[in-house]
Amino acid sequence: MSQVVEKSQLIKVPTSQLCVGMYVNSFCGSWLQHDFFRTSFLIDSPKMIERLQASGLEAVMIDTSRGVAPAAKVDVTTTAETAAETSVEPVVDVVTEAPKAAKSKPLAPLSEEMDKARDVTRMVRNTVESLFRDAQLGRNLDAQRIDTAVRSVHESLDRNPGALLSLVRIKRADEYTYMHSVAVSALMAQLAKTLGMDEAAQHQAATAGLLHDIGKVGVPNAILNKPGRLTEDEFTAVRNHPRNGHELLARGGEFDEVVLDVCLHHHERIDGRGYPDQLKGDEITHFAKMGAICDIYDAISSNRPYKSAWTPFESLRQMASWGKGHLDPDIFRAFVQSIGVYPVGSIVKLKSNRLAIVTEQNANELRKPVLKVFYSTQLHERIEPRFVKLGQGQEEVVSVEDPETWNLPPIDQLLV
Repeated sequence: MSQVVEKSQLIKVPTSQLCVGMYVNSFCGSWLQHDFFRTSFLIDSPKMIERLQASGLEAVMIDTSRGVAPAAKVDVTTTAETAAETSVEPVVDVVTEAPKAAKSKPLAPLSEEMDKARDVTRMVRNTVESLFRDAQLGRNLDAQRIDTAVRSVHESLDRNPGALLSLVRIKRADEYTYMHSVAVSALMAQLAKTLGMDEAAQHQAATAGLLHDIGKVGVPNAILNKPGRLTEDEFTAVRNHPRNGHELLARGGEFDEVVLDVCLHHHERIDGRGYPDQLKGDEITHFAKMGAICDIYDAISSNRPYKSAWTPFESLRQMASWGKGHLDPDIFRAFVQSIGVYPVGSIVKLKSNRLAIVTEQNANELRKPVLKVFYSTQLHERIEPRFVKLGQGQEEVVSVEDPETWNLPPIDQLLV
């Protein structure tokens, strides 16, 4: 039997020992492990206990000043002041349940959109290369061509965002700067849509993403692609690219303040430790905070001369672990919603010792997407593909895999 206690303390309780009336203060485990919108709430029904136990979480921190305490002795007892030492939940609380969005038209089949998205990717990438070349030659940037490219991005995302967002992850070393701009444009557009922005604001966000790194035209490729540690002078050259890009865009007079601001401030940090102006908190605009998240995600999930790519899942996990000082937590929540905990194109290993690729997000639970199972890790060979929706049946993800580990073909070939 449980009892109410007055002394304020947090206790680590195994999910197997939870009971109605306990107040959950936080989760002990990765934020990617559960489906809960909130991390603190009162357990008000046996069904909620079943859901916590089914989530895979082994333990939670309960607050005995706001609910009942366990009758039996548990493993860890701590005061509120030392709770952070026992809970391994990152500071940033990420929403892993999709928002209840307004009804939208059905998505086009992924296989149907892939070919169109390839054409869009190629066209927008060529546009970016042309823009960089014009900037290097001192020419004004072609605003009409930029507008056409951005509209093509929007149209592909509207048909099926998974196609374009998976394709922009594929980058050759010699085209990284251009493809990074394409990727950030697509990510910004999708994030703006998730945040509920109108079409005009979505267009601004996508345009800002496309042009955010235009200042890198003044940084030699030998520095941008250097595999080793940069010298102080080289690092200064890189850190100057936001200001150089802002001056370049402002000189032409074709672009609005949102585009100029994202170009200048996409490397600022919430704690004021970014550059070039060391802005902090609300000094950084909403669009610039969006740009920072999209820029970082694509950079760390791409292969670079000085660092191998993290998987999309690991990239999100790392970004969540950085805490509130680096990224805006509310916008980061929306970003995870916009691409999914397991973004389309992610390779996962299942409990059945098979590999699958994520083909579609689950509109209700972002940790339970639709998968195409295609490979047996026991037989080490391809198997007849079949589609599985996580949460229906016994199948579950046990790990996220690097495609190169299994010598797999490019993800766009696996998706169709």
